[in-house]
Parts: sequence; structure tokens; C-alpha cells
Amino acid sequence: IRLLREKLSNIGKETLILSFPDYENPIGRLTKKTEFDPYTQTLLFAADRYFHQKEILEALKNDIVVLCNRYSYSNYVYQSVLGVDEGWLREIEKNLIKPHIVFLIDVPVEIGIKRIRQSKIEEFVKKEIVDRLERQRDILEKVRRKYLEVARSDDEAEWHIIDGTKTIEEIQAEIWKIVTKKLSE
Repeated sequence: IRLLREKLSNIGKETLILSFPDYENPIGRLTKKTEFDPYTQTLLFAADRYFHQKEILEALKNDIVVLCNRYSYSNYVYQSVLGVDEGWLREIEKNLIKPHIVFLIDVPVEIGIKRIRQSKIEEFVKKEIVDRLERQRDILEKVRRKYLEVARSDDEAEWHIIDGTKTIEEIQAEIWKIVTKKLSE
């Protein structure tokens, strides 16, 4: 997202970057609590996005490109994999502003874990993350399959599945090609 923001800035496009959950607001902070059941957690994630709708709408009205790291599809995919009713998931977020383009950077779970092992973060943090991901491997595999299923069947947004095993430069070039085509339309 930072690389895309830089490229857009270079051609004079202003951007707004949002990441969900947004831990800077009180709703987003609540999503960190683990004692909630999946339905309550789902509502909190949705409320966090609804909290930003006015800001997103205002940015779009002012020709500002809104870049979101995760959005409603994230809630839908993760919570449906955890057993939350899919119809209900679609219903609670049906009034959110819909994205024009969705990039799914698809990385197999094993490669994601391998990249974290090779990262330059502190060893104790790395170990904690890798241990958690190893425990959640089955769920993460289901999440990946569900994302791919949604990307292929959703008709509300223009989805692009990007091979996340490529280099950052290759991924950035592919995304930029799609974005510049969309901007020219």
C-alpha cells in the first residue's frame, strides 16, 4: 500500500490509507479482546468499518484515492470460516461503501510462515508469531481457499488475484498496471 501511495502521489493523486481493524479508535481497540464470541467479534469489525464510512465518502467526493488494508471481505472470509452464517455476514455489511478494485495477494500459508521465519523482526516476536500461525495452520488454509472462492464469485467489486510468491517489485508492477488502467477509465 505504501508503494502504491508513492506511485499515486508521483502522478498527483492524493490518497487516504485505512487499515482495519483501526486500533486508533475505541471500536477497533475492542476487536483485540478475545473473550467475545464470533458473532460479537463480527459486529465489532463491521462497526469499525462503519465508523469510517463518512471519512471514506468525503475522500471519494474530493477525488482522493482510498486504499484499505483489509475491508469487509476480510470479516466475511474469516468469520465464515469460523462458522458464522454467511447470509448474516453479508447482511450486516451490505450498506458499506463498496470497493472498486480488490487485490488479493495470494500467498500459500507455508510460504507466509517461511517469510516470517526469515524476517528481521526480534526473535521472541518472530517465535510467537510463527507458533501462533502453526497452531492456526488449518484455519489459515481454509481462509485462503475461502478468499479465492470469494474472489472468483463476487460480482460487487473488480477482483485481481496477485501471485504473492513473486517479488515485491513484480507484485507492485502488476498492481500498478491495473491501477493505471483503472485511472485512465
